[in-house]
Amino acid sequence: MRSVRSVSQWNVHTVVDPRLLEAIPLPSIDPVEEARQDKVPDLKEVMDAIKQMKNRRAPGVDDVTAEIIKAGGLATAKWLHQIITDVWNDEEMVHDWSMGLLIRLYKGKGDKRVCDNYRGISLLVVASKIFARIILNRIQTRLDQQLLQQQAGFRPNRSTIDQMFTVKTVMEKSREFNRPLHMCFIDLQKAYDSINRDALWRICQSYGLTEKIVRLMKLLYDDTRAAVRVEGQLTDTFTIKSGLRQGTGRSEHPWDQVSLSDWGFCSLSWGQARRDGLIGFDVRGRCGSDNLLHVGVIRSVAYVWIRLLLMRNVNPCTQDKDGYTPAHYAVERDDVEMLKALTVRFHSTVQVLEDTEITNIHHRCLQALAVREKFGGMTPFMLACKKQAEKCMRYIRELGLAFVNEQDVYGDTALHYIVTRNNVALTNYLVDECGADSNGGDGQRPSPLDIALYTGNIEIQKKLKKHNGQSRCRIEKRTHSSSDVTSKFEHLTLNSTTNNITPLVTTPTISSSFVECDSDQVENPRNITDDQSWTAHVFDLQSKAIQSIVATDFTKAFSCYRDLLELYKQKYCNMSHVDIARANNNIGSIYHRIGEYALALSSYEEALRIVSNLNNQSEMANCESNIGLIFAIQNNDTAALEHFQKALELMNPAQNINKRAKLTRFIEILKTKHKDECTDAQVFNI
Repeated sequence: MRSVRSVSQWNVHTVVDPRLLEAIPLPSIDPVEEARQDKVPDLKEVMDAIKQMKNRRAPGVDDVTAEIIKAGGLATAKWLHQIITDVWNDEEMVHDWSMGLLIRLYKGKGDKRVCDNYRGISLLVVASKIFARIILNRIQTRLDQQLLQQQAGFRPNRSTIDQMFTVKTVMEKSREFNRPLHMCFIDLQKAYDSINRDALWRICQSYGLTEKIVRLMKLLYDDTRAAVRVEGQLTDTFTIKSGLRQGTGRSEHPWDQVSLSDWGFCSLSWGQARRDGLIGFDVRGRCGSDNLLHVGVIRSVAYVWIRLLLMRNVNPCTQDKDGYTPAHYAVERDDVEMLKALTVRFHSTVQVLEDTEITNIHHRCLQALAVREKFGGMTPFMLACKKQAEKCMRYIRELGLAFVNEQDVYGDTALHYIVTRNNVALTNYLVDECGADSNGGDGQRPSPLDIALYTGNIEIQKKLKKHNGQSRCRIEKRTHSSSDVTSKFEHLTLNSTTNNITPLVTTPTISSSFVECDSDQVENPRNITDDQSWTAHVFDLQSKAIQSIVATDFTKAFSCYRDLLELYKQKYCNMSHVDIARANNNIGSIYHRIGEYALALSSYEEALRIVSNLNNQSEMANCESNIGLIFAIQNNDTAALEHFQKALELMNPAQNINKRAKLTRFIEILKTKHKDECTDAQVFNI
């Protein structure tokens, strides 16, 4: 007779990060579907489940076989229906239904003295298997609709013939064309026994099962007990806290759900990868694994998959057609945990590979943090500064890769980006802790102090001057008019010229930020045309327009933006597109600056019409802000407030905190008619 301690090894302990479980999305369930799943089983369902029980199967602890229940006919079915109804309504499991007898079956290979060469089978009470079959019949159709079509095993009315034919064809073609072929066969050790039940319940809910059904499934696993039968003798009873019961007719289906759930890449298609601007899948090359790393980061898959790819020697320095590495995408949304996964940062107590192996992988991953994207020449640290991604900034510095004085292709440094965004805290961080040079950057470009003087941020000016910051060139600002209200608002443009740079450029020149840069809005610059001459022409016009605005040559800037608008209309055949809307916004901003408010309003309204058709809320917020500003200049407070409030509703609270605060303050000033508080238009420049 074995002790409880000796048989407790049947429990295979697994740990799942609770954050991973919380990240699994739960869908909304249609009320009709919810009622269908939750209703009490009728007698017909019980009788159908009894018929589905297989004959000639060993009974559980009650020694009642399926043949006995079937022989009982209608009377037995009614008796069992009443018990199942009580369990369904009260959600209390019959005590014996949680008990199983474990028997060992030799796998037919290996040393018979080794336990791993035996398969454990649970002999369960047949009545509990009928209860489980009723639940399975309720949910099977819904599960089959969501499981992968490629999955043929453990599914009714399916065969593996197609899959076997596909593999055979691939092998034949590989030989025919003399191409290398690699096939991976995975056999998970103790697969059923190692399933984490908390994860299973969460995944069941993600497949659209109601809370009632999940609770009933839990009943089958609450207080599960077992005893091992060896040569007719039973061990002491012990509790099983993990894994699935092998012996119930539904054990394969939860395994399908766990193994095929979209924690990883099963929900990603190569077509979607191409639409995301990745290089593409090539069976002749590295099988697209490098591209898969991009897809995983963009889609925010579980960090364990990212580490797994990197440990399989996927190149973290691979760039997409915009020059972005996976690290750039992680930094863009300040996902420091993803960035840690991309650098293969493990917990100190975790040992998955040899130290030397981990070190080599880690060093290769760190090289990706020095890769520059294609258009602006930004490293991930520069991009973190541009996006004010403080968590990623600090992590990269912790790695010793915060090279704050490096220049992008325009000659600007990380400090330029931070100062442009009026972020006092991060300016202090770069100067005091990272050793940023207050006079860094190209000597022919404005210094960080020049930018601070332009934006009027006194705190940053003092900080830079304290560290010997010098002015290299003065950025001209248009003089305010002498009128009362107009002088406070006429040069304020809530819409950013930089933000209206088309998706062709990921990093505009730093001078464009002098007009004002919307650092919160993130557009995916993925629609680059193959016509490189067209791309170069557009980029040239954008650069000239920004330089003209900085030099207050609005006539030239207007001409550039008008030409851009015509280019976009030709490319998109006058269809609604965000580039056309942004070009209209830019033209409106020029009219705005030279005092042609009627023409500015017309351009802003045209831009609003286009982005409304596209349902682009961030752009709609910009347009509403600009329109409201025109009305404020014209003393039409009612219309101004209406548009400002619409802009406030459209702004993303999580991404536009500073802008929302400033716009809210502006609204309150207009509401209370205290316009004399608006002594400097730049205070409200969003």
